Amino acid sequence: NQIDNQRHNIWTHDAVKDTLQKNKTSNYDIGIAGNLSKFEYRLTHQTKDKKTTLDTLYAQFDVNDNLNIKAGKFVENWQIGHVFNPLAVTDPYYNPNSLGSLPVKQIGINAITINYNFNNGDSLNFYKGQDKGDYSAIQGYGYQSSATRFHHILNNDSDLSLIAHKKHGAKLGVGMGIRTIINDNTQLYGSIFARQGTTKGAHLGVLENNSNLIATSNPIGEHRKNDGKQYLRALLGFQYTTDNDLDIIMELSYDKRNMDKQQWDTYKSLVN
Repeated sequence: NQIDNQRHNIWTHDAVKDTLQKNKTSNYDIGIAGNLSKFEYRLTHQTKDKKTTLDTLYAQFDVNDNLNIKAGKFVENWQIGHVFNPLAVTDPYYNPNSLGSLPVKQIGINAITINYNFNNGDSLNFYKGQDKGDYSAIQGYGYQSSATRFHHILNNDSDLSLIAHKKHGAKLGVGMGIRTIINDNTQLYGSIFARQGTTKGAHLGVLENNSNLIATSNPIGEHRKNDGKQYLRALLGFQYTTDNDLDIIMELSYDKRNMDKQQWDTYKSLVN
């Protein structure tokens, strides 16, 4: 009974239960999207909890032929990836609330980008994000974030992206992505990103007095930010488009940010 009670306290606490998928439940999103005088927007309504969310609202301005500025609430992804995107500066998963689901949507965060396009097709991008959302609800939220990307055109069929990304309270991470067109129907693409330490799971708390799961100033997740390990995420993809515009996509992804056996055992030892 004591073990069952402890387990119940763990899985029903807000810091944990929001990360779990619920079986046999239905939820529908009703959304509208478009642009209005240079403003892009997307609004969705969830029928299950009757919650309306402004997912995206931003404006883009062309300062001149080379310089462009985007500001508002949006998601910035710097390399192709349909379900998983290692070079995303927010969360690499498309559906942050349910990692096992098919891609549904990403919710934008407050940010600004400055994009400079060179005459040869290359570009240099600067990103600054400031979000006050609840990290325990959506991965990637609740952090100040800065990033830089250099996008280089290798030839008519291939391009390369190099990025550096810094989260507040976490170390600098670097990554690269490449895409190449094999023929009119086929393209290959891949990306990789690594950071020493990870912010994923930093909201998890520990048990106090073997009864109540609470958030503390030093939760188990905080150690993962500074444990000296390299947390790698990567993607290798293949896309074939038929003459009838039917896309066939295969992707292989790798994400080391989840807790390994030793980290999970440590977490269980704290909550038992």
